[in-house]
Amino acid sequence: ADNCPPNAVYGQPRQKPLFNRLLDLRKILGGDGEMFWKGGFPGLVATADPSLLEAGATIEIDEDALKEQLRLYMDGLQRYLTLVGMQVTALSPQVADPTPHVLVHLNAIACALNMPLRIFLGSEEGKLAGGHDKKNWEGRIKLRQQDFATPCLVRPFYNRAIMMGVVPPPKEIDPKSRRHKYTVEWPPV
Repeated sequence: ADNCPPNAVYGQPRQKPLFNRLLDLRKILGGDGEMFWKGGFPGLVATADPSLLEAGATIEIDEDALKEQLRLYMDGLQRYLTLVGMQVTALSPQVADPTPHVLVHLNAIACALNMPLRIFLGSEEGKLAGGHDKKNWEGRIKLRQQDFATPCLVRPFYNRAIMMGVVPPPKEIDPKSRRHKYTVEWPPV
C-alpha cells in the first residue's frame, strides 16, 4: 500500500484525492464532443405563418406530414422543407469553449498531486516551466524513488526474483542483515 505512515498495510490510494476531478474532466471532454455535434446542426422551429393568421385563415396542421418532412431533412440528404402555411426558423447554435472548465480541473488535479501545472501538462509546457519548478519536481521524484519505489517495490521484487531463481543472486552478502548486497540506481530525472 502507498501513503501509509503508521503501518505497511493500510494506506490511502494515490488516486483518491483526484479521482472525482478525473471523472469530472471525462464528463467535460465527452460533453464537449456532444455539444459540438448538436450545436453544429441547430434545431428548427415550425410555426404557423403569422400573415395567414392575420388574414383570418384557418390553418390545419398535418402533424404526421410535418414530422415526416422534418425527419427527411434531419436524418437524410433532403435539404429542403415543403410546408404549407408554416414558417421554419433555425435555432441559433449554442457552442461554448470548454477550455476554461478543463483548465480548472487540470489545476485541481495538479494541486492534488502537488505538482506544478506546467510540468503536469507535459514536455511542451514543461520547457516553459521555470527552473525552480523543474528542480523542485525532480527533487520530489528522487525522494519518491528513494523512499517508496526502491524499498517498497524494486527491492521486494528483486529479492523475490532471487528467491525463485529467476535471476542469479549477487555474490556479495551484507554482514549485518545477512542478505544479498546490491544497489539500486535510478537514471537521472
